[in-house]
Amino acid sequence: MEFVTIENIGKLVALVASVIAVYKAFSELFSKKKEKLRADYEFAEKFIADEKWKTIHDYLLERGYWGLSGKQLEASVIRHFLQEKDPLGKLTDYTQGLRYLSANRDNNQQVKTVTFNDALNTESKRLWKYYRFSVGYFTFALLSLGPVIFLDELVTIGLAGLAALIAWVLSFGLLAYVNLDELWAFQAAKRIVKFEANKLSQLDATSGAAA
Repeated sequence: MEFVTIENIGKLVALVASVIAVYKAFSELFSKKKEKLRADYEFAEKFIADEKWKTIHDYLLERGYWGLSGKQLEASVIRHFLQEKDPLGKLTDYTQGLRYLSANRDNNQQVKTVTFNDALNTESKRLWKYYRFSVGYFTFALLSLGPVIFLDELVTIGLAGLAALIAWVLSFGLLAYVNLDELWAFQAAKRIVKFEANKLSQLDATSGAAA
C-alpha cells in the first residue's frame, strides 16, 4: 500500500505524540486546580477555623501557608488578608500580582496597606504596561497560528516540515503565554490595589461620620 510508508508512519507517530502531549497538559491543568482547591480547604481548616491565625507563631503560619499552598508569604501579609472577606481569594491575587505590589508597614512592621510598586506608581505607567503586554500577547498568539496558512506545504515536506511547524508554534506560543501571564499578574495586582483603596475610603467615611 502506498500509504504505508516510513514517512507517513513518522507523521502518524508525531501526530499521536502531539495529541498525547496536549492531553497530558490539560490533565495536569485540571489536576493542579483540584490540588489548589484541596490546599485552600486544608489551610482554612487548620488556620482560619477558630481564628488560630491570630495567635499562632509567625513561623508556623508562614510554613503552614507555604506547605499547603506552595506559596511563600510573610506572616504579616497573611494576617493582613485573613481578616478580610474572601481571604484566600485576596491571598491568591496578592501572590499572583506580587511582582507589581508593595506592602506599606507601620512601626511594628505590620502591613497596613498594599499599593503598586514604584514601577507602576502613575496611571501612565500602568496603562503602558497593560497595553504593552496586551499587544504582545495578541501579536505572538497570531504569529503562533501563522503556519496554519502554509500547513499543506509544511505537511508535504514531511518530518522536517512538521518539526519546523512545532518549533514555530511552541516558540511564539511561549512568548504569547509569557505576556498573558504578565497580564494576569497585572490584573491581580489591580484587584488588590482597588480593594485596598475602597477599604481606606470606607474607613475615612466612617471616621468622618463619627467626627
